[in-house]
Amino acid sequence: MKLENYRKFMQWKPIRKDEGARKLEKGDEIEFREVSFCYPQTERMVLQNLSFCIQSGERVALVGVNGAGKSTIVKLLLRFYDVTVGEIRINGYNIKDYDVTSLRRAFGVLLQDFCNYALTLKENIILSDLSKGKNATEEEIKKCCERAGFMISEKRFPNGIETYLTREFDSSGQELSGGEWQKLAIARAYFGDSLFLILDEPSAALDAKAEEEVFRNMLALCEKKGAVFITHRLSNVTYADRIIVLENGRVIEDGCHEELLERKAEYYKMFTLQAERYKMAEQRA
Repeated sequence: MKLENYRKFMQWKPIRKDEGARKLEKGDEIEFREVSFCYPQTERMVLQNLSFCIQSGERVALVGVNGAGKSTIVKLLLRFYDVTVGEIRINGYNIKDYDVTSLRRAFGVLLQDFCNYALTLKENIILSDLSKGKNATEEEIKKCCERAGFMISEKRFPNGIETYLTREFDSSGQELSGGEWQKLAIARAYFGDSLFLILDEPSAALDAKAEEEVFRNMLALCEKKGAVFITHRLSNVTYADRIIVLENGRVIEDGCHEELLERKAEYYKMFTLQAERYKMAEQRA
């Protein structure tokens, strides 16, 4: 069955059009310009006349209920799909002007449905940038893991970064928890020499302490990079430079945490509701 799935995957033909030759070598600005989008073979517009900009070094949080269009924005940035109406521009050029390999290498990405690989710890990390990974040192690998909160102890990982994960191909391989796999996926996103970071629900499987550590490390790493992160836990978005609130595929609010609280609109309602729930949970504990 696995070989049959692989054979079918290799036979897929790209549906992307208008691939350019320009190389993406710097990340000055990302602009969504009046973007509307519906998925193939559907009629509902997931995004509607969406416009916003992200500048170099800016950490932007996308906030909204399920179905607001947050993850769709990421898929369009990576050209898994192309916009239906409008355009996405990077450094002033249409995203279609860029070579797609160059485009995707510019983004260090952690998606919600990240993969676990029955490979060594090191191989799991360098998959985000194989060209760089060929000469990666043990120190580089461990630094990425440390930033993601993934600790490599000698007792648990006797072969260090060469320890196999899972026992699928090695009976002595190390099994990881869901939270540990997520930290490893975050470390993978950190490893590549990306211009932007995209983290889609990066802390879904983490406890509160690990979650806060992940976001603090992410902000430190993104001092000279642009970053987009999506999370339903609004306690995390207070770290962002800007918060873009989406509703039905539209931007309804845009500003920093303090500004949006002062407006007492949708973000204020969402944030105070979650804060009350956390407070009630602490009282019950």
